[in-house]
Amino acid sequence: MAWGTKVKKLYPETLTQTAIVQWFRLKYPKFANHLIKIGNGGKNTPQGHLLAKRMGEVVGASDLFLSLGSARYHGLWIEVKPEKFKLVPSNEAHTGRQLLFLDQMQEAGYAGAMVIGSKEGIEVISRYMELEI
Repeated sequence: MAWGTKVKKLYPETLTQTAIVQWFRLKYPKFANHLIKIGNGGKNTPQGHLLAKRMGEVVGASDLFLSLGSARYHGLWIEVKPEKFKLVPSNEAHTGRQLLFLDQMQEAGYAGAMVIGSKEGIEVISRYMELEI
């Protein structure tokens, strides 16, 4: 590690999402750049939140987007949750906004899923990739 660099804690959701992306890039190298992370979160000041909103951030937007259309869908939105995710009062409102976002995307012709753990994420992407693309 270089002098002056700070190691950030890796949260379970980060590890889960990283595993999904790494698997996808190995399995489908031709489409590696089509699975993208949506840059939500991490703005810790009121000014940061306001700027992010002005730049197009949408509260509840999914973590990943697979920009490959199929005969049936325009693409696939994926909300990633860690393996041990549990819906509790402290995360209920935010998770509700995420589910609402997925519903809105599905109404617009996209596939969408909330996945719990990398195994479920890989299964959802695998099923989607089996569609005619």
